[in-house]
Amino acid sequence: MGYKVSDITSYLEKNMPLYCAEPWDPVGLSLGRGDMKVEEVLCTVTVTTPVAQEALSQKNTLICSHHPFPFRADLADHEQHILTQLTDSQIAVYSAHTAYDNAPGGINDTLLWVAQGLGLGAKDI
Repeated sequence: MGYKVSDITSYLEKNMPLYCAEPWDPVGLSLGRGDMKVEEVLCTVTVTTPVAQEALSQKNTLICSHHPFPFRADLADHEQHILTQLTDSQIAVYSAHTAYDNAPGGINDTLLWVAQGLGLGAKDI
């Protein structure tokens, strides 16, 4: 069975709803289309030049990152180059960032659980 980008993003958004994201955070599908067929997925914290090069060399069709890319409109030259390469190669980028941080069972809940395990109170963290 083949998957499309929308199949994967729908699954992610069931567990990390976009409404959990901070209003300033450009989470979700930032590059590509939902109808694109997914052959391979590359997971990363941040889309950097080496990550983009790996995706291009391995023929990945979807990059799932924690940090959004592009994060802002005023991109540096190397970021513009990455964006152009990924677009030309039809590689989609999906980022969860604060949707994952704030989702039930997400990063913030995990950190709170660790803090509580260490005996730290809410004022301590």
